[in-house]
Amino acid sequence: MPLIKNHFKLLFLIATCAVNSLFLTSSTAYAEASTITPMVSTTQDKSESYPLYNRAIGGKVFIWISASAENIENVAFWLDDPDAKGDYFNIDRWPPFDLIDRKHKRHNKRPRAFDTTTRKNGTHSLLIEFVFKNGSSARILTPFTIFNEANIPYAEQYRRQKLR
Repeated sequence: MPLIKNHFKLLFLIATCAVNSLFLTSSTAYAEASTITPMVSTTQDKSESYPLYNRAIGGKVFIWISASAENIENVAFWLDDPDAKGDYFNIDRWPPFDLIDRKHKRHNKRPRAFDTTTRKNGTHSLLIEFVFKNGSSARILTPFTIFNEANIPYAEQYRRQKLR
């Protein structure tokens, strides 16, 4: 009988540790994701960069993730697919985790610009999924506006907030 009691105590201890590590993993992933920021710049060297959230962008821009990369395995991007039901736009496995059109690759280890002129003017969203090295994942949904000044009736509203 004491042997059975010890066996159940051991199983209970193992189960408790497994549940606690699950919660720790989830909170760690959440904490890591909360410090990640989608950024945008008009220059390839990413000088004068700004958070993408609610930003009006136009022309060719560079979009990437500002984060410490040591715990990130890869980053997937979905453009205008907030539920990730379709194909991803691209997956990047190397820091700084750039949004790169799938038909383009890095050139000399530098990202190519995201060309907004191939998209409609107006409100868009970027869903970003981070897969961490511990197997957990987190998502961030970032709204932004594409504003290429040609033929847009509400141009003045976006001209004030446009990235320059």
